[in-house]
Amino acid sequence: MKAHGVSAAGLIALLLVSHVAQAEVIRVQAKSFIAAVDLRDHSQFDSANACGEKFQAFAVNCTLWGGENPKDGNLDTGEFRLWSQVNVDAQCNSNKITKWNFSGITSSFGKEAFFQTSGDVSKRLSTSASPAAASAADRVDFSYKVRGQPIAAVNAALASARPRTCTFIWHEVSGSLTCSNGTPTIRASLAGSGFPSHRVWVNDRKAADLPQGAFKKLWDCDPVDPTSVR
Repeated sequence: MKAHGVSAAGLIALLLVSHVAQAEVIRVQAKSFIAAVDLRDHSQFDSANACGEKFQAFAVNCTLWGGENPKDGNLDTGEFRLWSQVNVDAQCNSNKITKWNFSGITSSFGKEAFFQTSGDVSKRLSTSASPAAASAADRVDFSYKVRGQPIAAVNAALASARPRTCTFIWHEVSGSLTCSNGTPTIRASLAGSGFPSHRVWVNDRKAADLPQGAFKKLWDCDPVDPTSVR
């Protein structure tokens, strides 16, 4: 049988091809950033060390010109303490992931005045499936973690307000890659240290926000990893 010059077999082939999308690159970006600290909010500070902590918060507000609030996840727009990005190259056949590849983690760390802070990838990118291990998948989960710390002078100043072992803030990005009618999609979420704020974007769309906790959380050290803010 033919319809408008196309055989039934040809129609079926066209329908099948329509659900096999070209490979797409999906960009996942995250930023940890310091929003303005309300110095009038007593809950921001430990009652026994409020004076020293408030002075440090005042210095942070001044250094960052009133705080950060990034509108996107791009590196060149700044406004971050920690920045990370992963690119996912994916191709679908209907609701199956037929090809996928995760780039390595790209990261950067903000400046304090003119001084560069430091950090590293504290948890390497992990995925629930390997492209080499299977020809197709319904879902691929992934996660990674990045951490960073201030310059030595800032760490010393914070310790003068109250001693601490946790100098690192961090964010951990998790997500899942799926396909729907030939289109790859990533749902992303994140966890992070209690201070500062954290935000993640997928292809320039905000996917999740983790609001900033109290300034005193910078002294709330993780009992499992005492070098990191809980």
